[in-house]
Amino acid sequence: MVLAERLVVLYAKSGIGKTSLINAGLLKPLREKNFLPFRVTFTDPKVTPLRAVYSKITDIVEQYQVDHKPGEMRTLWQYFKTAEFWSYENILLTPVLILDQFEELFTLHSADERGAFITELADLVRGRIPKDLIDSLKSDERFPYGEKPPEIKVVISIREDFLGQLEEMSHQIPDILNKRFRLLSLQREQAREAVTKPAQVEDAEIHSAKFIYTPESVDAMLDFLCQQKGRDKITITDEVEPFQLQVLCQHIESAVLGKQKGEGSDLRVEKSDLGGEEGMQRVLKDFYNNQINQLGSFWVKTRVRRLFEDRLISDTNRRLSLEEEQIERKAKVPKRILSKLVDNRLLRAEPRVGSVYYEVSHDALIEPIRKAHRELKRKQYIIGGLILLPLLLLVVVPYVAITQYTAYREASEIRARINAFERDIPPPAGKPSENTAGKDDPVLAPTELRKFMGNHLRAMERGDMDTFLNDYSEKVDYLSAGVVSKDFIRKDKEYFNKRWPQRTYTIIGEVHTANTSYDDEKIVQFTYDYYVQRKDKSIKGTAKNSIRVKKIDNLLKIIEEKQEVVRRESE
Repeated sequence: MVLAERLVVLYAKSGIGKTSLINAGLLKPLREKNFLPFRVTFTDPKVTPLRAVYSKITDIVEQYQVDHKPGEMRTLWQYFKTAEFWSYENILLTPVLILDQFEELFTLHSADERGAFITELADLVRGRIPKDLIDSLKSDERFPYGEKPPEIKVVISIREDFLGQLEEMSHQIPDILNKRFRLLSLQREQAREAVTKPAQVEDAEIHSAKFIYTPESVDAMLDFLCQQKGRDKITITDEVEPFQLQVLCQHIESAVLGKQKGEGSDLRVEKSDLGGEEGMQRVLKDFYNNQINQLGSFWVKTRVRRLFEDRLISDTNRRLSLEEEQIERKAKVPKRILSKLVDNRLLRAEPRVGSVYYEVSHDALIEPIRKAHRELKRKQYIIGGLILLPLLLLVVVPYVAITQYTAYREASEIRARINAFERDIPPPAGKPSENTAGKDDPVLAPTELRKFMGNHLRAMERGDMDTFLNDYSEKVDYLSAGVVSKDFIRKDKEYFNKRWPQRTYTIIGEVHTANTSYDDEKIVQFTYDYYVQRKDKSIKGTAKNSIRVKKIDNLLKIIEEKQEVVRRESE
């Protein structure tokens, strides 16, 4: 639909997963089809909507190293009419403006800011030359642009309860609701596929190996997420909210990443791995705590916790609804924070009787919220005890000081005797002692390490991929990408070499080596100047590298590589 239409509206109830759909199912496929998506949000009331658009364009162009000709920032129509975006293969990219969480335009921004943005958006979507541009031309002045509208796609993602606001924009954008897509909750069997199929995907950009869920583990997850609390009993519905499913699946994938280090590639998620209903509640509790902790000051977090724990959950552990004005007046939680809690899937907003009512997004969060409250109370009691502790110390400090000093003297004497005894015992055959690790191993000698790194840079300079990749182990903690495979590094370097066909690297200063806590590993640190060039551009600079190497089958292999660019100049 996005490929076929100039404007598409994506809408759904709060918490269904619009942003997740955009991130997982729209951005990458668009980039693969020579489109350049810009996902823009209006969640910062201090940044005007127009400034948010231009800032996001700058961020994406820098992030994906897109060659572009900046447009004229007088209006959105003029910007996208004059801007050009080019891929590294010199293909002209079509911009896609994705306006996510569009409801924030109405809740967080003034009428003047909103009106100015909607006017420019309307001209862009309709391909209409802005009236101010026409009025600014002198009678004998030639129109400086072609009349063909800018090549662009626009996607508006908005909560279902704000569709009325889009209807009010129809006098400026008459076709605004003609092409729309409604995202619904997952049915149980759809949720089953959403759990099991992604786990079987093999992709170099995904750091975890393939794994499978047993049928029993999937049933346990879905039973937990389909629970609906009534007055007297818990019923199992046929609907699953995507966001809670996503939270559980992300936790499980993180656990799989940990297991695969020791168990190989045949991984299965058993029902017991979920920890039962209590374990899944703990995952949601951690999610709740993490979202609250991101809200800013201590006082804001405290008021939000009290809102959840004292006003939105009843004494019988049922969800309660509160009107927006009442929350602002009694709980002292402003609309801006409520909107953020909705975006983070902790609250659900529902318009009623000319206002907006808020409630906890799902029954599955009630018990985790209660547990988080109990744990916080326990911490408060501990802190209270710590405050009293100095008073007690004033009374007992002389006794404690003498006792600790005596114990310290005795422990020091014991440690000295143990150390003297251990020094007389030779290390086990074939394994150097800790304080002589690698000292007599010629493979790990400083001269060999310096030679290894020099040859590595030369291979990178020549584009000799086989020699270059042979220096890495099968799994590498690589730059900011985390633990990746050699295939991932190959694709990364092939892309870089294709983009910059001429490369020069020169080590400056000393190559420093350092021991680690492992006998067969060393850290190598050095600084080098680089110069890369293509037909239309060149870049030079300086970078600091920290490389961890390991002796594997009597050969040096890189197991970790970190880099900091300290200087960069374009020519």
